[in-house]
Amino acid sequence: MRTVFSLLLTFCMLLAPSPLGAQHLTLRNFDRHAYHAGTQNWSIAQGADGRMLFGNALGLLTFDGGQWNVYPNGNYSDVRAVFFDQEENRILVGGTKELGYFQGSSRENKLVYHSLKHLLSNQDLNEVEVWNICRWRGYAVFQNKTSILLWDFKDKMKVVRVPHRIESMATDERGILIVCNEKAYSYQGQQLVELKGLEPLYGKNVRSALPYHGNYLLATEEDGLFLYLPREQRTVAFELDISSFLKKNQIFCAAILDETLAIGTIRNGLVLRNLQTGRTDYVNSAHGLEENTVLAIGFDRQHNIWMGLNNGIAYALTSGSYYKLLNNHIGSGCASALMDDRLYLGTSQGLFVAGYPLKNGPTQEEVRLVDGMNGQVWCLTPADGYLICGTDHGAFVIDKGKSQRIKGALGTLQVVPLRHHPGYLLGCDYEGFFILSQTGARVTLTHRLKGFPEISGKILEDSDGSIWVSHWQKGIYHFRLSSDLLKAEQVEYFHEGNGLLVDNLNTICRIKNRVYVSSVDGLHQYDAKRRQLELNKDISSIFNKYGSPLTIYETPEGDLWAYTVGFMALAQRKGKGYVVDNVSYNGMIDNLQMSMGDPSFLERQTIFNGLDGFYVAFHDEHPMKYESKVYVRRIYSTNEGDSLVYMYFPQKEQQPLRVAHGQNSLRIEFIMPEYRDPQAVAYSYWLEGYDKAWSSPQVVNNKEYKHLPKGIYTFHVKALNRLTGQEDEFQQRIEILPAWYETWWAYLIYIILLGLTVYALAKYQKARYNDKLRRVKKEQERQLREQEREFQIQQAQQEKELALLRNEQLNIQLKHKASQLADSTINLVRKNEMLQEIDQSMFELSEGVKHDEAKPAIQKRIKDIRRGIDMNMSDDSNWQKFEENFNLVYDNFMQKLTEQFPDLKMNDRKLCAYLRMNLSSKEIASLMNCSERSIETARYRLRKKLALDQGDNLVAFLQKY
Repeated sequence: MRTVFSLLLTFCMLLAPSPLGAQHLTLRNFDRHAYHAGTQNWSIAQGADGRMLFGNALGLLTFDGGQWNVYPNGNYSDVRAVFFDQEENRILVGGTKELGYFQGSSRENKLVYHSLKHLLSNQDLNEVEVWNICRWRGYAVFQNKTSILLWDFKDKMKVVRVPHRIESMATDERGILIVCNEKAYSYQGQQLVELKGLEPLYGKNVRSALPYHGNYLLATEEDGLFLYLPREQRTVAFELDISSFLKKNQIFCAAILDETLAIGTIRNGLVLRNLQTGRTDYVNSAHGLEENTVLAIGFDRQHNIWMGLNNGIAYALTSGSYYKLLNNHIGSGCASALMDDRLYLGTSQGLFVAGYPLKNGPTQEEVRLVDGMNGQVWCLTPADGYLICGTDHGAFVIDKGKSQRIKGALGTLQVVPLRHHPGYLLGCDYEGFFILSQTGARVTLTHRLKGFPEISGKILEDSDGSIWVSHWQKGIYHFRLSSDLLKAEQVEYFHEGNGLLVDNLNTICRIKNRVYVSSVDGLHQYDAKRRQLELNKDISSIFNKYGSPLTIYETPEGDLWAYTVGFMALAQRKGKGYVVDNVSYNGMIDNLQMSMGDPSFLERQTIFNGLDGFYVAFHDEHPMKYESKVYVRRIYSTNEGDSLVYMYFPQKEQQPLRVAHGQNSLRIEFIMPEYRDPQAVAYSYWLEGYDKAWSSPQVVNNKEYKHLPKGIYTFHVKALNRLTGQEDEFQQRIEILPAWYETWWAYLIYIILLGLTVYALAKYQKARYNDKLRRVKKEQERQLREQEREFQIQQAQQEKELALLRNEQLNIQLKHKASQLADSTINLVRKNEMLQEIDQSMFELSEGVKHDEAKPAIQKRIKDIRRGIDMNMSDDSNWQKFEENFNLVYDNFMQKLTEQFPDLKMNDRKLCAYLRMNLSSKEIASLMNCSERSIETARYRLRKKLALDQGDNLVAFLQKY
């Protein structure tokens, strides 16, 4: 039995690689500037939602195909081990003096870290440095350097100490395999049991222990691979043709999935070995890997490989239906052909040759430029053991890696053998069509074809020997060659209005040895009797692709390749029909040169001309059917900055999202994890309750809505993976809560307030009416009182005015009487004084007469009396007294008059005073002891001094003064 197993194993290991040989896996490189975390990546896992998980130098790093996120652990140390536990939906992580798990929190909308170090003693915690995590019999198993820790997913942590330094660990149904530098143990739940038969590994650094068909595959750092057979208790070297490479380049990590063994090295990248087919692939800097130190390996659910590097992350596509032939930079692919165990590759830089089959190895396949064949290559045509190569410089014969120019040919676009004229070929260069003749290995341009002046790079010979030519702008031409091959005869031209809907981009193809014309409405065949093109619905329905012409090639097995912009498919013959695969090769479309050269076919593989080299497509291998799910990744409120309100976590039932009205502007991010091509997934979305229809498909994976009204919405997102053809839809219910003023209790308050308002308004209106009525009454009463008061005021005013008039009249009368009294008093006083003086003088005169005084004395006394009378009449001091009394009676009349008219003399002032007293001229003359005429003269002079006009009344002026 052991012998049979060994023979089968050896047979599987030594199987030859695929005939084409070297192939370069499609790679994507991510440096730390892309994922914004630490440089080193120690461990790789994949979550339930398809997100990739990495143990990074700065914490847990996640990637869903569109966005990177990093989450630090408890002490911000390196996360050296990561494991996704499907049953508990947790991400277990471990590092230096820290271990625990991340779990999604819907309340906090983030992955929350839960440390488990509180379950350990300080001594055990100080020894914690987790390098591996797995699940075994209901336990999470953390591997340290000196112990393994078993956590029951609750509150117990069991510490199993190991006597020696642990190098690696593996689990299966039998137990936990613990490989140390000097011993190996098995733990089955009770105690450590030392294993026998692992002596060949003692003293060797075992980097990985992998369960494999009931055995363990052990990868050592510098000593290659070993196989431990537990039942036989022995270890044997696992020799492969890559063993020397592994020993030389220092193994650091390994992983296995089914029969695919992946080994990461320190010095030379990744090695992939299919243990069943023997196929080996290398991924290192020579093949596009940015760094050769691989610290971690992880398979995703599509069987593609992730690599954690010393400075970045890389992704290698291993499960595709195509791969890049070479990673050499030899220009854009234009043509390829196999001849004499040599693979010729024509590019924009020249014609290159490599040995066939290509060698699989860690270095680039050696490809050399054929001497003299630099520059643009247009075509490669096999012809009787050699190749005819059409280039920008002319046509050449290529034989055993050497070239010989064909004289007379200019830049040659296409050359085709004429099956109905053996030994001749029809070619086309920049000048037109020509005929080549073959004589052994010698090819000669015999003449140029007459009767057909067009130029084309697409020529086909039909089964009846006629020639078809497609012109990318003008349409399709069909003609026959004359028997002497000198000219084109019976030329037919098919164009818009003559068998075709359009002139441009029509092309020709051969299916089952018959030529068809591919146009926008399908495939047309030629009716020789009617000499016109007719649409063939059966052939057109194979790909069921309309709107643009298809470029179609038939493989030697009878399969059909068809492609155009945005479309590529393989129709494989099954019986009388075809089975079409229109998704497996979509990822290759954007890399191909659609209208440049023909593909070549090698043993159920097709070499296509690419923009950056050549691509090989398998006819029978297809990607694993992996059901990737689309989901809403995050929802942010954008009202004020970006506030995270929702984060997706895999759950049995998706919970509805309730959003406060103040956060009603949302940016919804969605994703279908797809790592092979960042443009592979197209999304359509529809917000039920807001949008009217689904959006058009696009690769943008977010949508923003501004100020959504309150209500319940359902966000639908539909994803189409162009690489696999898979469609998936996700729904997220979103409820925009009403604002506080839109809630039921707010409406209740509004109703209450409305009722109170109506009541208050009614009461107010009534009070206002009553108040108005009261005010009207008060106003009427006020008006009555006002009228009465005004009447009383008017009456009192009238009475006051009457009293004032009476008082004024009385004052006038009083002043008049006072003036009269003063005049009388003054005159009386003056008169009495004068009479007393006269009486005294008369008494003295009487005494003199009595005593018989002399006559002269008597006369003298009489003269003195008369002189005294005269002096009294003109005495100024008497006038001064008069003037003072006059001012008192007449309101300072004389003072005001003197101030205004300072030039008035005393007689003038006297005249004014007498006139003010309303005395007549006669009375004034008597008082002033002069004649009336003198008074009139004085009055005239006074008018001038007072500056009175001729018509002004002097007495009236003085009365008003």
